[in-house]
Amino acid sequence: MSLELYITFLLAATIIIIVPGPNVTLIIATSVLNGARAGLMTVAGTSLAQIVQITLVILGLSWLVERYGTIFELIRWAGALWLIWLGFKTWRDAAKPLPEASPRQNNLRKGLLIGLANPKSLTFFAAFFPQFIDPGQPAAPQFALLAASYLILATFFDSCYALAGGAGQKRLASGLPRLILGRSAGALLVGGGLWLASPGAIQKN
Repeated sequence: MSLELYITFLLAATIIIIVPGPNVTLIIATSVLNGARAGLMTVAGTSLAQIVQITLVILGLSWLVERYGTIFELIRWAGALWLIWLGFKTWRDAAKPLPEASPRQNNLRKGLLIGLANPKSLTFFAAFFPQFIDPGQPAAPQFALLAASYLILATFFDSCYALAGGAGQKRLASGLPRLILGRSAGALLVGGGLWLASPGAIQKN
């Protein structure tokens, strides 16, 4: 793989990653309501999900999602319903007193489930990575480099979202600001679920 091709991949991946999708929506909402630490644990969960999905692509299992539409639809709808439920819960809890910080494993689990529940990641990775593979060189090392680079970029930018959301958490976690933020986060989560349910949605981080 040439340096120019690799740089092109990094630029394309960065653009895709920084555009908010279901993962980023959950990370921001968690950070604003429960602090940066909770948001970072959510990032750990979404990153683990992406590792699992990229591994599945490497093993050649993405064909299952592409070939059997029923399985794709079931997983997609399960992920959409989960995200919508989280949105309604966040909306409802915005009017309640600030709860204790969620256990770290709960935020990790939420991030992992949301990431795994988006099957479009499988087809996205399978379609995106091969565009940057040089057919004149061994594919496996190139694929490993692209996968590692994508995961590093995704974790970095997702962590930035978590830290930014957590920075205003103490100032914005009570009274009217909390109500507004909670309701806004809930609406974003519901919107993310509806987006995930949309047949024409394009996979984003």
